[in-house]
Amino acid sequence: MNRDAPAASDPPTAPATATGRAPAKLIVTGEHSVVYGHPALAVAVDRWTHVRLTRLESAQPTTVRSRDTSPTPALVAALGTLIPASGVAVDISTDIPIGRGMGSSASLALAAVRAWLALSSRKASFDAVNNQVFAIEQVFHGTPSGVDHGVMMRGGVVRFEKTSAGPRLQAVPTPTLPLVVFDSGVAGCTRTLVADVRERSGTLQPVLDAIGALSRQIISSIRTPAPLPHLGTLFTENHRLLRQLGVSTPTINRLVEFALAHGALGAKLSGAGGGGVVIALAPDPTPLLSAARSAGLTAFSVGVVPAAGTPS
Repeated sequence: MNRDAPAASDPPTAPATATGRAPAKLIVTGEHSVVYGHPALAVAVDRWTHVRLTRLESAQPTTVRSRDTSPTPALVAALGTLIPASGVAVDISTDIPIGRGMGSSASLALAAVRAWLALSSRKASFDAVNNQVFAIEQVFHGTPSGVDHGVMMRGGVVRFEKTSAGPRLQAVPTPTLPLVVFDSGVAGCTRTLVADVRERSGTLQPVLDAIGALSRQIISSIRTPAPLPHLGTLFTENHRLLRQLGVSTPTINRLVEFALAHGALGAKLSGAGGGGVVIALAPDPTPLLSAARSAGLTAFSVGVVPAAGTPS
C-alpha cells in the first residue's frame, strides 16, 4: 500500500466511511481496426463496481476484501498507489464479469478513486481523477490505452480514435441502444490477440479497413433515430469481419447465432476476442433473456449510463 498517500485521518472532518462506484463499458464497434487509425465506439453500461472504504485505527494495517473474488497481489498493489498502508479497510463488490472486455479493472480503479476522495472529503478535477485512475490501471496492465476509464468517466456512448497524443474521445448523442450481453464464460487476452493481428496485418489489412468503414456506418447510424433493424444488420456484418480476422471462437459464434435465432436484430463479439462477451441488439430483451435462461446461458440486459457532461 502507498505509504506516501494522504493519511486517512486528513482532513479531521472527513467521514468514517465512504463509497464510490463506477460502471462497466462495452465496445460497440471498431475492435482491432482502431489500432490502425480507424474510429471505434464504446458505451458505459449499468453494471457496477462498488468500493467501500472504512477508517481503522491508524496503526492497523490496511485490509482488502472482495465479495466476488480473492484479492490478488496485483489488485493489492494497484490499490496501493492510492490508499495508505495502514488505517483503511477496503471492501469491493462488482457485478461486472472479470476478464471479459467490460473494463472490470478500470471500473474498480475509478470506484476506488471516487471512494478515496469521498473518504478524504476532497474534490478533484476531471483530469486529476483521470490521471489517478490511469496510474492504477498501469499497475494492472502496464500500458493501458486509457479508453476504458475515459468512457466510464464520461458516460453515454463515446467515439474514440488513436492519435499520436493518445486516445481522442468524443461523446456521441444516441437516441437508444438496447443491448443484451451474453457471457461466454471465457476470458480473452487483449494483448495477445492484438499482437497476433499485428503479425498478420499485412494480409489482414483489407479486413481491418472494412471494419473501419463499417464502424463509421455504425457511428453514423447510432447518432440518428435510424431503424434499429439496419443497425442490427451492421452489427452482424461486423461480427462476420471479426471472424475473418480470426479473433472469434466457436463458443462466441454459437452465442451470436443463438441471439439471432431468438429475436435479436443483430449480434457481434464485443472486445478483442478469444472469449469475452457477445452483444445483441434487442429492443425487447425479455424473450431473448428467457430463451437464454432455458438454454442454460448467462445473459443480461444493460442500459446506457447517462453522459456525465464531462469534457469530450
